[in-house]
Amino acid sequence: MADGRLATRTAERRTEATAATRLSESKWRFIDNAINIGALTLSDEKELKSKRKCKFFFNMGAYSSGNATHELALGYAETIKERFGSELQGKHVVIYGVPEKGVGFAVAVAAALSTIGVDADWCFSRKVPKEHGDATGKPTEFVGATPKAGDVVILLDDVITTGGTKEEAEATIHKVSKDIKIIGCVLVLDRQEVGLNGKTAAKEFEEKTGIRIEAYVTASDINSYLLMELEKPEAKDPKNRLPGERNPAVTPTVLLDFQSYMRAYGSNEAIIAIGMILQVPIFNERYGVIPACDGLTLEEFSGLVEKTKNVLGVVGYKVGIDLINQVGLKAIREVAGPDVILIVDWQKWGGDIPDMNLSVIRGAKAAKIVHLINFPHSGPETQRSAVYRALQEGGVTILGGAWMTHTGFEAPIGPFTEEYLLNAYRIWARSGITTFIVPATKPDAVKKIVKVVEEEFAKLGLENIQLTFASPGIGAQGGDTKALLDAIGPRHRVFAIEGRAITGRNKPEDPLAADMDKRATDAVEKMRKLVSIPLEPRTAEASA
Repeated sequence: MADGRLATRTAERRTEATAATRLSESKWRFIDNAINIGALTLSDEKELKSKRKCKFFFNMGAYSSGNATHELALGYAETIKERFGSELQGKHVVIYGVPEKGVGFAVAVAAALSTIGVDADWCFSRKVPKEHGDATGKPTEFVGATPKAGDVVILLDDVITTGGTKEEAEATIHKVSKDIKIIGCVLVLDRQEVGLNGKTAAKEFEEKTGIRIEAYVTASDINSYLLMELEKPEAKDPKNRLPGERNPAVTPTVLLDFQSYMRAYGSNEAIIAIGMILQVPIFNERYGVIPACDGLTLEEFSGLVEKTKNVLGVVGYKVGIDLINQVGLKAIREVAGPDVILIVDWQKWGGDIPDMNLSVIRGAKAAKIVHLINFPHSGPETQRSAVYRALQEGGVTILGGAWMTHTGFEAPIGPFTEEYLLNAYRIWARSGITTFIVPATKPDAVKKIVKVVEEEFAKLGLENIQLTFASPGIGAQGGDTKALLDAIGPRHRVFAIEGRAITGRNKPEDPLAADMDKRATDAVEKMRKLVSIPLEPRTAEASA
């Protein structure tokens, strides 16, 4: 299969559900207008409060005209009545505008509620308490109706990124009285993003405070809007768009980038709504061997490839940082030839900051080497950024790992806890990564990895997916082929990454073995006897 080919492998029912999703007229009109007035942007990358880089951005400050404010206030009001109506009956209701964005809309929303049968007061808090005039002798932090014991309060804000401002709002209100009941927080937009711990900011805020988060529109709604627009003919004149013509701001590139971001950072609910894209397996074979080319010169690498590339079951080659530093990726690709599958191991790539991912991916693509091993040992943000940039650029396959083969790597000796490592594999799975690096030296760890990966896919409706596991550590490091296969199970593809066992080199000064082809054949044959499935030679079509 050609390097980097991707395909959508979404469950059939989910594909149909996504295609059939249609927004209500009011939500479609709201999103369309938000794009037109510049409140919702989808093509200019910005840094969010969370420090993530994203083209998907909502600016509530763009609702500065009377008409736009009225439309937004009606959306808030409809959401409040629909989601909290029964809890407001017979209560004194106060709408609190969360600083800063919610402040300017508290009055408008209270007014809009009055038009649909809900009477509510409004308020927001001051930066500096008022101590004069009506506040003489009784300083107040509030403008509008100061909440009091027995009141029901609804917080009003634009989006939720970290939840910090809403927690501050809760603390401000409860300084007046602990008997004030804050029943919910209503947003314009729920970005449906997960944080560092894998939970959405909304979910974490709800668990911490007991305050329910509701939103007028969600990231899933924006996805539906983009799909609906792309079904329409493109507008010929953006200034005079006719009914039934596409919003000129919506393009296939905008959709790809939006979906790439959500697949990397979105909640399970968002990913299910949008539909997963699973990486196509790199290898057609059910099992095989990947020679590791560590410690080789370019000439030696050329000799290894020439000796073993026609061995049935040798599926590709892992090239490491030492050879890359010597000659560069383009020279490696040129020597290997265009049809040989190469896997880049930049010391596992992923030990730096999130911003490095894009340049790493583009550098590899420029050399026509697009299968990249990633070990996210600088944390989940670098990991999710790698997924986003790979999907955004297209044509890149990540081999996701986390658990190293050598002793002393994990707790209690090393710096990484078992839960941290397993969570990295969960993130890979929910992002659509289907090829994983696992340590052959630790079959018990491999069992746990396979279990959590299968569970994560099952949560997304893909219970019986066939995955690919590539494993270093067999041979010189003492990993056992049978134990590895038993740990992974019979459903999945399994490939051994073997270096010294094939090259015969134990020390840098040792010559390469003359019988590397036989050594590779023996390694594949060992797997064949255990798997009991014959390999078929690749056809030209299968290699394309």
